[in-house]
Amino acid sequence: MFDWQHLYAPLAVVAVLFVFGGCLPAMLFARIPVTQVFRRYTSGRRGWKRVLLFVQFMGAAFIIGMMLMVFLQYRYMVGRDRGWRPERVVSIFQRKVNADLLRTQLRNLPYVEAVASAERSITGFGANRPILDAQGNEMFYPRNSWFDSDYLPFIGLKLKEGHNLTGKHQLLVNSTFCEKMHWTDSPIGKQVNDYGTVVGLLDSFAFVGCTNDCEAVMIEWFEGTAFCLEARLKEPFDDNLRQLNEEMSRLYPQDDLVFRSMEQMLGNYAESVRVFRDVTLWASVTILFIILMGLVGYVDDEIRLRSKEIAIRKVNGAETSGILRLLSRDVLWIAIPSVVLGTLGAYEVGQIWISQFSDVVLLPIVGYISIGFLLLAFIVGCVVMKSWHVANENPVKSIKSE
Repeated sequence: MFDWQHLYAPLAVVAVLFVFGGCLPAMLFARIPVTQVFRRYTSGRRGWKRVLLFVQFMGAAFIIGMMLMVFLQYRYMVGRDRGWRPERVVSIFQRKVNADLLRTQLRNLPYVEAVASAERSITGFGANRPILDAQGNEMFYPRNSWFDSDYLPFIGLKLKEGHNLTGKHQLLVNSTFCEKMHWTDSPIGKQVNDYGTVVGLLDSFAFVGCTNDCEAVMIEWFEGTAFCLEARLKEPFDDNLRQLNEEMSRLYPQDDLVFRSMEQMLGNYAESVRVFRDVTLWASVTILFIILMGLVGYVDDEIRLRSKEIAIRKVNGAETSGILRLLSRDVLWIAIPSVVLGTLGAYEVGQIWISQFSDVVLLPIVGYISIGFLLLAFIVGCVVMKSWHVANENPVKSIKSE
């Protein structure tokens, strides 16, 4: 009875019935949107809403990418390690009073940690000492200054080799200076025109707004107290700076002696970047708020238009996660291309903006990619939170209204 010769005919009939009675109708009905079942379903005029969301998502990716670039550049300009220590340093440029007396008075103050002087501060070297070749021709002008013996350890500059300035006709140079002089061996003991003899090679450091060792440097020794007098204060810094300036007003009432914070001067150098950072920050917050409102409105419309579809899907066994994926997927079709375009725009414009600086922070491509993913996560999170209630709602309530 169960021999193959007897079974092939009924099995063939069952197979034909399965294909024509089950598979083909299932394929045909699967192509028909489930919302066609409902009389009052309408697709809604969603075209303009999607265009508006596209523009909002693209704008958000662009402005957030720019904000990150500006924020990192500002932090880099203000706080990067330049090879010297501006922390708690105050300075004054003056020739009004006896500099040696003023230096002694500063050292005797209990809230002053150290005192040193330079003819030109580390924040503003000059370039007025030409280097000549053997024939007397000008080779280059290094950035130059004069330090007293205390200034090098005071400001935190380090030496690769040699020793600090201790007397007349002694020089400190950096590696860029040696390259321009075509010195391939140690510079210690070499004569530089009639300026003096090199006694120390400076370790790598940077001026404000420059990369490390971007220019040749030559430092000479200064006897006594130079034009720029600097002091490092103890903590609390702000209170001690105020107390110091009050003391100067009491000691020198006829002279305007005001010490200023070196870190504040560095902050002033980056002031334009700080303003731009604040603008992009507020723009980012504003556009995210606009996105939130637009996204909530769009999801509300989708839920209203597709509430019966959601209900019938749940009746047919759809899980809450499946409903949430359905709604999120529709939004992601808009969000992904717009975020990609906005992020690419932020990268291109960011490279143009940052080209105005010689000393820049590099934001890797992975940073922009992270911005895109975080923004997409924010968008999906908004959709999920807004549609969570509907996805968990009893489908009978929606179907009863039909």
